[in-house]
Amino acid sequence: MSQKISVIITSCNQKKYLFDAVKSVLTQTVQPFEIIICDDASGDGSQDVIKLIKSKHPELIKLIFHEKNLGVSNNRNSGLRAAKGDFITWLDGDDRYCSEKLELELNTLLQCDKSKWVYSKFIFTNESGKTIGHSKSISNEGNIFDELVGNIGRNPRYPLIDQSIIDKVGFFDERLNMYEDFDFHLKLSKDYECSYCSKPLTEYRQHTGGVTHYLPTNEYEIYFDILHENLKTLLADVPNSRRYRLERAFERRKNQLYLGWDIVERNRISATKRLFREIRFKPTMIFHPRTLWTPMRILLGSGIVKFVKKGFSPKT
Repeated sequence: MSQKISVIITSCNQKKYLFDAVKSVLTQTVQPFEIIICDDASGDGSQDVIKLIKSKHPELIKLIFHEKNLGVSNNRNSGLRAAKGDFITWLDGDDRYCSEKLELELNTLLQCDKSKWVYSKFIFTNESGKTIGHSKSISNEGNIFDELVGNIGRNPRYPLIDQSIIDKVGFFDERLNMYEDFDFHLKLSKDYECSYCSKPLTEYRQHTGGVTHYLPTNEYEIYFDILHENLKTLLADVPNSRRYRLERAFERRKNQLYLGWDIVERNRISATKRLFREIRFKPTMIFHPRTLWTPMRILLGSGIVKFVKKGFSPKT
């Protein structure tokens, strides 16, 4: 194909997984035009691994090494600014592409003149790379902005984007080290339609080294404030009734996430307040099975409730 695809791989102390990540890009059925590896001042020997990989593919792989840690958004932006391809996508250094990712997404995108970006399903893997689940992210095409607003954490991962719109959309908000991809997808979907590929084409690795395992609650609050601030800017030209509906959807999803975290941390009083708030957002939720189990999760913890629910499940 004549279209040139730039793949940006971001790295920060992910030496254990880097070979897998880069190999998954090198073995694509459609080869990328360039692979830009951006390392955010790793201290675990990652840069030595990256130099070794580049030595085997000197023309294909470009390196950006930061002398001090700049954060995930700043690191990824350095790759976006350096990319020369017609289309751009990215990958975290602990995740992997499935072999047809670039080919199928590019073909899907080129079939629709209105679309400027494309995304696909992804699967969750454990630390060793074994599949442990499938994404519950949104799965529509066209204008997905309204649906995306109320789905923090369920946004697409690693889309393929027409390079011509990057400057218009803007880069990742460098104040964010979490949910930066959600924020970017909001900007992307506000003015540009997308295509969707229903085949899982990315593996998202779950492991204890992930950023969400180390963030205190006050940092979550800071990031949500930034997300809300950016959302208000995007909604400035939206009619009042639609703006109210979308801000309410955002607040409801934020409350759901905090409820989940409170249950995990056994913050029973806070979790109970958030459960009642969830019911106020949507009173019919009181009859939903998930809501009926939530008080037990608050009192007993998620692990025990999962065990109890399993006992009620029919044997197959």
